[in-house]
Amino acid sequence: DDSIVITKMTNSGSLDIHTILKASQAISGEIQLERLLEKMLQILIENAGAEKGFFLLKEKENWYIQAEGNSNSDKVEVLKAKSLEDNIHLSIGIVNYVIRSKKMILLDNASQKGIFTNDEYVKEKQPKSILCYPILYRGNIVGVVYLENNLSTNVFTSHRVEILQFLSSQIAISIENSLLYASMEQKVMERTSQVNEMLA
Repeated sequence: DDSIVITKMTNSGSLDIHTILKASQAISGEIQLERLLEKMLQILIENAGAEKGFFLLKEKENWYIQAEGNSNSDKVEVLKAKSLEDNIHLSIGIVNYVIRSKKMILLDNASQKGIFTNDEYVKEKQPKSILCYPILYRGNIVGVVYLENNLSTNVFTSHRVEILQFLSSQIAISIENSLLYASMEQKVMERTSQVNEMLA
């Protein structure tokens, strides 16, 4: 079973290191990008208490939604390369702010307080809890996580955010490794095709 819930706390209220390591190992154990994105987003949605979640990756100069999931379904859609600019299921303004600033945005009651109360998506959808943060690798932004809960305010507690931050560095390394692996696979396929053409 790939689903891992690690919101358990020790008696002292500190984070359960054993369960954090378990989740980290689950993420680091995947080299194929598709499986990594699926497993990673499931872990993030469950441990954040999110209703829905998105993971964005940059391709050339544009950002695309490469994974999206919902807590009501075990299914995570991956590698659909959906354009950020055309998406109506998340706040483009918040995502762009995080991409530019490389800073986390945490909104406990998005439609009522915070700097995004006038955001087009926030005004229309009236979401409650939003958490959006960058995945950084050696100071460069390699991905963006967007999590939302429309049922409750103050969902993304400090403990939950701390867990996600613990996992961020492992996610960054795993994403880089997966992209490198995919690039190598593509080169091997191209080379094999060239050899086959020469032999034909």
